[in-house]
Amino acid sequence: LASRGVPLTTLVDVRTKEGDKPPQPTDWDCAMCTVEEPKSCLYSFDAEPNTKVISPIGTTQWISLSALNRLRRTDPTKVEPMWHSQYAILSSWFSDDSTYSLL
Repeated sequence: LASRGVPLTTLVDVRTKEGDKPPQPTDWDCAMCTVEEPKSCLYSFDAEPNTKVISPIGTTQWISLSALNRLRRTDPTKVEPMWHSQYAILSSWFSDDSTYSLL
C-alpha cells in the first residue's frame, strides 16, 4: 500500500539506518560484582565475584572492565557495537581529551 501512495507507516519509516546516528555521550555506572549482587554481562555472561563492571547509566548492560579493556586493545571497532553503537564509550573512556579517560 505504501508503494501505491497510501499513507501508511512502514518499518523503513521508523528505522534508523546503521551509521546515521552517531553514538551519544552518556554517563557510566561502575559496580563490583559480588555473590550477593551478581552482574550478568554482555560479553562474558555472568561476571565472577569481585569483578569490576560498567554499564551505561540506567541500563543493566554490564561488561567487565577487564573484558572491555581487552576488547579495546585487540579490536577497538567492536567496543561501541557492544551497545548497538548507542553510546560513545571510545570517546568517553579511551580518549586523551576526556576527563574520564582510563588511559
